[in-house]
Amino acid sequence: MNTDAMISTLKSLKLFGMADTITNMAEQASPVYQQAVPILETLLKAEVAERDVRSINGDAANFLDRFTSLTPSLHGTRWD
Repeated sequence: MNTDAMISTLKSLKLFGMADTITNMAEQASPVYQQAVPILETLLKAEVAERDVRSINGDAANFLDRFTSLTPSLHGTRWD
């Protein structure tokens, strides 16, 4: 993942302060930043994955809430 992709992903996650920091660090091109890039990429991928899981879990919970409200006779039924 290149720097522009990291910045774009951070902004899409509404992590604007981190995106600005990455921009500044990339402009300086310090050796410390270059060493941190793989770690930052891994952490960013993990954050995206975590948010995807939370989104899916939220969608499932919303579905079950709507389903049980539409079918009151099944309310309290175990689905496992």
